[in-house]
Amino acid sequence: MASTVITSTDLASRDSPDSHLNWWIARAVMATVIFSVVSVSGSAFFLGTAVAMWLYQVLTTGCVQLRVPPFGKVVFLFMVLVGVAIIFSTDPWFSLRYVKTFIRFTLALFIFTYFSENEVAGTIKGTLLLLALSAGLGIIQFYCLFDIDLLNRIRGFMSHWMTFSGQLMMGIVALSGLILVPLLDREGDRGPPLWRNLKNPSPWLWNASLVLLTGALLLTFTRNAWLGTMVGVFGWLIILRRKWIIPMAAFVLVFFTLLPGSFHRRILDGFNPSDTTTRTRLELLATGGRIVADYPFTGVGPRMVPRVADQYRSHQEFPDWLYQHLHNTPLQIAAEMGVFVLVAWLSIWVFLIRDFWSMARRDKEHRSSDLMSRFLCYNGICIVIAFLGAGLLEYNFGDSELVTLLIFFVTAPYVHSDEIQASA
Repeated sequence: MASTVITSTDLASRDSPDSHLNWWIARAVMATVIFSVVSVSGSAFFLGTAVAMWLYQVLTTGCVQLRVPPFGKVVFLFMVLVGVAIIFSTDPWFSLRYVKTFIRFTLALFIFTYFSENEVAGTIKGTLLLLALSAGLGIIQFYCLFDIDLLNRIRGFMSHWMTFSGQLMMGIVALSGLILVPLLDREGDRGPPLWRNLKNPSPWLWNASLVLLTGALLLTFTRNAWLGTMVGVFGWLIILRRKWIIPMAAFVLVFFTLLPGSFHRRILDGFNPSDTTTRTRLELLATGGRIVADYPFTGVGPRMVPRVADQYRSHQEFPDWLYQHLHNTPLQIAAEMGVFVLVAWLSIWVFLIRDFWSMARRDKEHRSSDLMSRFLCYNGICIVIAFLGAGLLEYNFGDSELVTLLIFFVTAPYVHSDEIQASA
């Protein structure tokens, strides 16, 4: 069966014989990303629908219309090394179930193949608007519906507050960029048509959404997402307006002092070694460190940490469910799959950040009015560093809803760059 290379422009063309099916596949992929903030099963349904339509297209046309984005080779290396870790797992058959997590990576192929700039803009708008609704529901849950404590927090449309707070984090980072990027250019909102399309609805709605998402994030009392959001937003300031860093830091400090005491305690407890939550994190770090010391090269196997944790825990003080994961993404990957997989995993993000920075600098030199391109590249950088920052306090790479959003945000810059090259 022959494989064809098809540009985004070709796929969007109404003259293409199967352009109608291309359109529907693109819409199913858009729904996969957008509905990830509402329902994981709904998102999976739309991804399955996209795959089914793609298979039908392959069978009827005899052409495999899938293109690999530039970062695909690094992801492939990561997947190969994960395969090696599965082979050497303490229970290979049980670890083999980890392979299903690779399904989400196919989303990057579909986005890069079937999306044009308009699909990228539409997905961003749809995702942010649904996140605003989810944030509004979360605020209602806090004040009206839930009896709030640390084991029962607001979660919006999601089933767990960790997922909800991670989604809010990514939404806040993206909204910050939408508001800040026009400062790059005196033309501002008079930028290219696609940028104006992304900026609609009116800027006041994005400002209101940012306030809504920030308020909901605070009410989650989720420190890893607070950290990730701070890192991501300050990333925008470092890129766009470094002179604002000190005033913003002062604003955050003043804002923090004005918050109720429960927020102060939540932050300060993270530095209190006698606090229960801090002690559990230290215990998990110690447990993970001992696992890595015994299995440095291939780990104990994907999904195996809960099974072996009892052999490496310091004591029996904490319940068994605490050891379901290590609340630290790099440590979790190293413990499960070894340091080689960890290096490959980190290489993905280094590759992306380097690529996005290079693309943004090139666009600034040669297409100074292309705000959309620079927004997508800088947003990709800030989303990645926010995700990595939050991952220091939580195993967020194991959350399919967050990974879905992450894959979209890091593939979108390549779609836009590819579209520009195709039309050049």
